[in-house]
Amino acid sequence: GSTYVHVTPNHIWQVASNLVLNAVRHAFKDRTEGTINIEVGEMGDNVIFSVEDDGHGMDEETMKKCFDPFYTTAKLTGGSGLGLSIVHSLITEGLGGSIDVEYKNREKGVKFMVIFPSGLDDEQVASVEEQDEVKPVQGLTEPLEE
Repeated sequence: GSTYVHVTPNHIWQVASNLVLNAVRHAFKDRTEGTINIEVGEMGDNVIFSVEDDGHGMDEETMKKCFDPFYTTAKLTGGSGLGLSIVHSLITEGLGGSIDVEYKNREKGVKFMVIFPSGLDDEQVASVEEQDEVKPVQGLTEPLEE
């Protein structure tokens, strides 16, 4: 069967776009190629959403502080230090979930792992039950502009 999540379009858009934009701006700085993998899955009663890149990686200090408001490694190029802080707040306060960052190799890539509870509120359950068929969400079709 399908797994449903109670989330507003704005929340999920901000989470996904900020995580991908963070990779584009930081992980691939001074590079023209790289890979960003986005995965969605289930773990018990939770939904897992991860964004992983094969970019420059993060040092230990950056990993510890990356969700702190106004912490940035890109002050000289206009970074505000708010992107990952906003993501953290949306996930923990808005969605009742958690987010963590991990690395395979400090010099090569990081993975942001988001976990939030599955389920729908009563209004959403009624809406889904009324539909004959739930259509998959369409992804972005336009490339990201720099």
